[in-house]
Amino acid sequence: SCTQKDEKAKYIFLFIGDGMGNSHVSVTESYLSWKEGKLGGEQLRMTTFPVYGTATSHSADKRVTDSSAAGTAIACGEKTNNSYLGVDPEGNQLTSILRKAQTMGKKTGIVVNTTLTEATPASFYAGVNSRYKTFDIAKQFTESGVDVAIGAGLDRFIGRPDSLDLTATLIEKGYDVY
Repeated sequence: SCTQKDEKAKYIFLFIGDGMGNSHVSVTESYLSWKEGKLGGEQLRMTTFPVYGTATSHSADKRVTDSSAAGTAIACGEKTNNSYLGVDPEGNQLTSILRKAQTMGKKTGIVVNTTLTEATPASFYAGVNSRYKTFDIAKQFTESGVDVAIGAGLDRFIGRPDSLDLTATLIEKGYDVY
């Protein structure tokens, strides 16, 4: 943690437990304590980080948000409709924190245990009015300028209905594709 006001963070990591709330964290910590035969005190590593935050959000059009609207709220700081990614309720492109970091000359990355075109990671680089437009989202990824990306979903980049091989596009831009 920082001890002086003039110290700056070298790296910033944003961990998102998609669909995870405080109750999930609490139950997991309780389970860990029970498993170790302790009454309380067992913590997940993430709850011991020097900065820890949570967010709640309803979407612009529904009481219960989905991960695309929630991801957009986290990534862009604005509410949108369920199913929308990186755009406001009228379909206008929003600026995500990833894009802001890029304009500041920072390196960016997305690491997921799902597909790169899934709603939550895509909310940081895509702009579509439906999270199900995964082929459009994949094309937008190739234009995102993200420095490092690790995730699944190769089938959205090759074998596409439009016959584009987006892996070739990524390789041309200097990415290693595996």
